[in-house]
Amino acid sequence: MANAQTNRRPTPLRLAILLIAIGIAAPPVVIALATAGLPVIGAIITAAIIFAVTIPFVIAELPTSLAPGIRSRLLFTLWFLLGAVVVIQMGRHSIFMYDVEQSEYAFAEPLRPVDAEGFDRVFYTTHNCYTCYIIGAHLASEHADNVYARNQYRDAEVKTDIHHEIGDALTIDTYQYPPPFLLLPKLMLTLGDFYESRAYWHALNVGAICVAVVLTAAWIGGRSFGFAWFALPIILVAPVTVGALQIGNVHLLIICISVLAMLAFDHGRPWIGGMLLGFAVLSKLFPGLLLAYLVVTRRWRPVLWTCVSMVFFVGLTLLVFGSQPFTAFFEHQLPRLASGDAFDFSRTMLRPMTVNLSIIGVAFKLAHLGLLGERDPLAHSKTIALAYAGLLLLMLLAIGISDLRRRRTTTRAAATTQANHNAKALHHRRREVITWLAILVLAELRSPFLPWGYANLPILWLLTLLIATLPDFIATRPIRHILQPALLILTAAFTLNIPLFTGPPTEAFDMIYMLCALALILIIAISIALARCRSLRSS
Repeated sequence: MANAQTNRRPTPLRLAILLIAIGIAAPPVVIALATAGLPVIGAIITAAIIFAVTIPFVIAELPTSLAPGIRSRLLFTLWFLLGAVVVIQMGRHSIFMYDVEQSEYAFAEPLRPVDAEGFDRVFYTTHNCYTCYIIGAHLASEHADNVYARNQYRDAEVKTDIHHEIGDALTIDTYQYPPPFLLLPKLMLTLGDFYESRAYWHALNVGAICVAVVLTAAWIGGRSFGFAWFALPIILVAPVTVGALQIGNVHLLIICISVLAMLAFDHGRPWIGGMLLGFAVLSKLFPGLLLAYLVVTRRWRPVLWTCVSMVFFVGLTLLVFGSQPFTAFFEHQLPRLASGDAFDFSRTMLRPMTVNLSIIGVAFKLAHLGLLGERDPLAHSKTIALAYAGLLLLMLLAIGISDLRRRRTTTRAAATTQANHNAKALHHRRREVITWLAILVLAELRSPFLPWGYANLPILWLLTLLIATLPDFIATRPIRHILQPALLILTAAFTLNIPLFTGPPTEAFDMIYMLCALALILIIAISIALARCRSLRSS
């Protein structure tokens, strides 16, 4: 009992962390409550009560102390100041998410026009992916023949009530995802009209980021404050993250629930993890690589629960929407996803081509730079995609073989102290979390169209945690002293997102920048996978 009370003690460090965390989460929560009909004062009071009730459950997971020395104090001061910037930014941004007419509070990246196909300086304040989720759910509920037909969205001849609700303030996107994802926007539809549900959607996404990042930092950080806690302010201060939250794309949410699923598996709650990962796989497909990772590492209970949840969600989708969305997906959408035709604009329009971080987009960048000559970039993109799929398969096989060897050589039980056991458990958690994020990054890069803004969240998260856990992967201190500053510079560059589309650089410079960024990301993620194989053999 005394131990439990000590774990929940509100130390100054914990109170400071809570202050920043609540400051980040409060604006989306308040706008969601205000959207529900509460007056602003009532929404603030209700949010305060919600946070007061949840604090006792959260505080036990927070670090209890700083490491001794001035360096730790300076590190925490920097974290607190960066967090304060995020609090101010989130407060301003939430005003726009509550009222779309308050565009002066919106994120608007100062883009220079790079083509004449409608991608201009107001893209981030007008484009909205959430529009197609809600319209897609509405069309599926009305048993439309093909929820993937483009002529039912932006340029619809027969407009739905949701088209009229959206009006001219936002640009309507086209739905591209598998049918089971429609269950979530269908649920959002029950909460109010489009703009009301948009406020709730924003709160859900910010909440998912905060919960996933904080729980991960607590899981791998032990009881001391460390660099792993920087992931939250770094991710949310990045302009591209704010832009992705503003346009409401579900990619950020899928990344977060995929990591939460893996945390649930490691916490011994496979049914929770299975529900989360099963929905993520059925919604965006690429988290399926995490399911493959569970298979090759022979974690059968998580695999079983994930498969059961996938069957459940498919059955629920059939019950709610009928079979038409599945027929349209397999006959119309899936072939277009496989061929890349679903995102044909990323081949022909300069700005989407440039910001596309997908492996499939490499050939089109090279062709634009004149490095392919007269050769067909589409044929090369298919070759690159096939080679990349083979690389991922070899990586998973290597992890599986290493895991099998580890299981065969760990039959001897060595007596260890509790301290050694705890240290080994902490090292295992750190290696696991880094591996999950590396797999997610490698998986998302296979997407047919992956804008930099969506892709950047797991990349920043991975880089931040890698800096924090580098000793678990590299024992040689001189190498760590070289790599840590290099990773810090890379993290800062990806956070600031420079020099893409700002200032005088040319389009060719931007494409070279993106290709170099992609190469660095691949090197880091594949190196982590190889390090994971070595750690499995040696454990």
